[in-house]
Amino acid sequence: MKPSPLLFGVAGGLIVAALAVPQALHALDRLSRARTEHARLTAQLAEPEVRPLSLVAPPWRAPQNDAGAAARAIAKRLRSAAMANGLLVEQIALRRAPQGLAAVAVQLSGSEKSIIAFVDGISREPPMIRFRSWEIAPGEGGGLRFSGIAVTAWQ
Repeated sequence: MKPSPLLFGVAGGLIVAALAVPQALHALDRLSRARTEHARLTAQLAEPEVRPLSLVAPPWRAPQNDAGAAARAIAKRLRSAAMANGLLVEQIALRRAPQGLAAVAVQLSGSEKSIIAFVDGISREPPMIRFRSWEIAPGEGGGLRFSGIAVTAWQ
């Protein structure tokens, strides 16, 4: 009796299927892990966005809730500090600033001692105000003219 060619085909198919089962199980496992990771990332994207961290600690940032209000508050503070140090306020103007910051351009004139006391006092007290750029030039009558852009964090 001679074996049928069909028998060889069936036996060969069973051997190939037995060899392919571990690879198929491995592929199904990877697919399951990929679906789990996709579900986790989709849920993470659906969560509300986390508010960005503050630029500075709360006592050192301006307490206002927007850039315009913070800029007006530092303009008022700059004007009162300048007047307290005997400086003439020539100009104060609100400026655009990056997100989370408020900026004010200021131009003052007075004695060297008054300008130094003004800048020192502004820099030491909360909320923190720093001059992004500044210039001191000789003014009329022997005094000095200070101009700069004051910046504070409000967020």
